[in-house]
Amino acid sequence: MKVFIYPWLLLASVFFVGKVYANCTVKLDPPGEQEVILSSSNISSGKSVLSTTRQGTVACTGVANVTHRIQVYIFQLNSAKYKLDDSGLAYTVKVSDKSSSLKYTNTMTKNAQGFYKDLPKIKKDESISIPIELVFSYYKIGKAKAGLYQLNQNRLNILLEYWDNSGQGNSLPLSESGLSTDEITIKVPSCTIGKTVINVDLPSVTMAQLPGLGSTAAEKEFNIPLECEPNSKVYMTLNGNQGAYNSKQGIINLKSGFKDKVKGKARAEGVGIQILDGNTNTPIHIGEKIYYTTTAIGGLVNIPLKARYYRYSNDLKVGIANASATFTMSYE
Repeated sequence: MKVFIYPWLLLASVFFVGKVYANCTVKLDPPGEQEVILSSSNISSGKSVLSTTRQGTVACTGVANVTHRIQVYIFQLNSAKYKLDDSGLAYTVKVSDKSSSLKYTNTMTKNAQGFYKDLPKIKKDESISIPIELVFSYYKIGKAKAGLYQLNQNRLNILLEYWDNSGQGNSLPLSESGLSTDEITIKVPSCTIGKTVINVDLPSVTMAQLPGLGSTAAEKEFNIPLECEPNSKVYMTLNGNQGAYNSKQGIINLKSGFKDKVKGKARAEGVGIQILDGNTNTPIHIGEKIYYTTTAIGGLVNIPLKARYYRYSNDLKVGIANASATFTMSYE
């Protein structure tokens, strides 16, 4: 059986080689790099999260005495959207002949080959150079998974096909048929913050409760609530919105220009607000990224902190002591 089958295959391959009506090349810009930050909680399924373009050129020269059209195919399964591996994203591909119009369709025209866009007709000895643009649109279809993704060239190819006057379709030889998407880096926040604004009300104190330099009063505990994935490294950076009096001691300045409309009191002087780690009772360094914890399991994580008055000057004046700070949480 092997003796007869092998030459039959050779003959068949020779028999079906048709006359070439045009020689074409496809040149595409190299893929780029893109970054997407996704959160399963704030991006609904089906929403577009990224769109990228690839510029290229189709150059053809006619070599036969027939008029035919050329079609650019995105060769894949017969579906409008394709999954980008296990990223939680899907993509569509659009193609445009930029020499005419930039009107896109999500799926182009579909037949058994895939999706195509008609390009201009070409005759013998006629040469055309057609600028094209491929548009990749990415959509969320499930839970996003962090990682680096790139569509394999074997799964997405450009195919040029000509149609002769008898309606017979034939593939054109190409210099480049493989096509890959950009490198897509997906970043998924490991934690989400339960409350974006946290009010900490410190009680009023008297000057007697802050008798000297370095004295503190009215310490109060509070938490930053997080919802985290398992094995998330949690970092925190604290910045005083009015600046810091002493960064290493975690002392932030009071709000300036504040005046209580009822009592007519101006801002207190000689005192600031000190922020402490709730577990170690040590000051939080202002402006520094601090590693806090690694979550063993997913779920609720509370970052315990403390706030208190801190006297830093001999010149102490009574008044309103309000301050605000920004906590920036980052995760790995």
